[in-house]
Amino acid sequence: MIANFFESIFNRLNQIIGFVGKMSKKRLPNKKIKKQSVTKSPTPAQISKAKAENDRGIAFAQQNEYKKAIACFERAIRFIPHDSMAYSHLGIVFVRQNKFDKAAEYYQRAIVLNPHNALAHYNIGNLF
Repeated sequence: MIANFFESIFNRLNQIIGFVGKMSKKRLPNKKIKKQSVTKSPTPAQISKAKAENDRGIAFAQQNEYKKAIACFERAIRFIPHDSMAYSHLGIVFVRQNKFDKAAEYYQRAIVLNPHNALAHYNIGNLF
């Protein structure tokens, strides 16, 4: 019974890894997504503005106002380009719009920026 459990988890992980690999070969070279080197830390003002935009985006997404949510998350990314959570939130919005390829792309960006972003890993796994 335990062996079946671990075997199913192993198979699921192989599916996820295969999907991410397939998507990276298909999409990443065109987008040239690389982990950005951070030459200087964001200012407190930038952090505050990015957090406010993320919060607004979440509120709009909860109200199903997806265009406004996307605009907020994109503004947050302009304030802090290496913020992986904003990319994860964009992925969630695109899932809600049934744009799964676009969602996978944003989850991948989040993972490239922060390999420890559990939300992005979890959500890309749920795309299956």
